[in-house]
Amino acid sequence: MNVLFLDVDGVLITHKSMANEVPVIEPKNECISEEALNTLVEIIREHNFNVVLSSSWRLFKMDYDIIEEVLLRHNIEIIDRTVDFHVHSFTKLQRCDEIAQWLSENPEVEKFIILDDDAMGELSPFHIKTTWFAGLLPEHKEMVRAIMEK
Repeated sequence: MNVLFLDVDGVLITHKSMANEVPVIEPKNECISEEALNTLVEIIREHNFNVVLSSSWRLFKMDYDIIEEVLLRHNIEIIDRTVDFHVHSFTKLQRCDEIAQWLSENPEVEKFIILDDDAMGELSPFHIKTTWFAGLLPEHKEMVRAIMEK
């Protein structure tokens, strides 16, 4: 199974989309970049990815429902979400730790990538680092291909 760990802010929602500097879709007043969403859909389809939501959007029903609705419009389902270590620990753990935990609980994963604007520590070889300013761009597709070919 191929898995794509998805962050939302800094990947699909960016400075440019919030400032209306790029075309956006606006489900329930969230400014998702059309270009980023289209790029995401192409990446998911090309590599037959299953989507796991690793974004803080996984924590709040309203946010989760928005991103789920947007993806379902493209026939893409979120299969799971990572655990929130902040609920279970007083130690500040990073998102990469939550992803690593999910991977340890799902040994059927053959390949994975992480789309996120945060650092990913030991998982950085599988990370496509986006920026809050621009988010996911078409040129990131080649970076995904390079990771998937390893």
